[in-house]
Amino acid sequence: MVTVEPETTPIPNPLPTEEEKTELINLDKSKIKSVISDVSDEYANLHFGGLDSKSARFNYLFDGVKEASVTLVEHLISELSQSEFTPVDFELDIGNDISAYRLELSDGLSVTVTGKVDRADILRKDDKAYIRIVDYKTGTKVFSLSDVIYGLNLQMLLYLSVIKNKGQSRYGAEVVPAGVLYMPAFVPTLEMAADASGEEILAERNKKLRMNGILLNDQAVLSSMDKDLKGMYIPVSMGSKGLKGTDNLATLEEFGAVFAHIDKLIAKMATELLSGDVDATPAMYSYDACQYCPYSAVCIGRDNEKAQAVFKLDREEILKELGLNKEEGEK
Repeated sequence: MVTVEPETTPIPNPLPTEEEKTELINLDKSKIKSVISDVSDEYANLHFGGLDSKSARFNYLFDGVKEASVTLVEHLISELSQSEFTPVDFELDIGNDISAYRLELSDGLSVTVTGKVDRADILRKDDKAYIRIVDYKTGTKVFSLSDVIYGLNLQMLLYLSVIKNKGQSRYGAEVVPAGVLYMPAFVPTLEMAADASGEEILAERNKKLRMNGILLNDQAVLSSMDKDLKGMYIPVSMGSKGLKGTDNLATLEEFGAVFAHIDKLIAKMATELLSGDVDATPAMYSYDACQYCPYSAVCIGRDNEKAQAVFKLDREEILKELGLNKEEGEK
């Protein structure tokens, strides 16, 4: 059984006005550079004691961070300028702004799930609030629904489940999960020909900065994220035979099954921890949890064969694990 804490805080500030959105979209590069430079210098003064006493190398690297930030902000503005989704929450506190989940265990104890969402975006449509959550990643992140079956990479989908169930009073309408997106928060290195044009470089950079994740299988909603459905900003595009990137899509029924599966996994994890079951059973095979572990040299389980076998499941296998497999002959 899943229960929740009472009270969800309404949004403290209204959405940006059309004038504010237009002002953001029309920011030129010099203004973006100026703002980022001022904010970065303020951060350096507060946390590093300023830059004057730092080495030439430190200042060079710090300038590189500023330049990367300009590129990321330009890409972000480009994405938001064509999207009908609007950022509505930053650092959304699950457990404060929106009630935390409390999962009741069989022995009468419970586990509470809290956390923070980098960003939540909203689309108001048909008297409903379509919410997608965005997680900024400074490293490479490739989402796979197959991982969720094994209890891996649950965090963002768990937060989306909480928002769906407890977000109505905050967003003023029934919440529909529009998806989870992981947004690169670093500028990738490009391998281009020496004579590549500016347009080619920009296209390759946009490709590298494209978000990935899982989205609601609703063409109107997808078009609200990527206007022309060319796959410039989201991992889905429209091809000659229909939508491409369907592994990154889920119906409302499938989202519901995923949320229910996550609840079961968390309850199982909590029960095992309470019983003292803390065996080292790292994920192996298609996913190697030990590959970069800094404690491998002192791990007492490094030589045993006890591990959680994790394999890459196809769509049919995932749906079967979620209890959504169709009967033989059913279409």
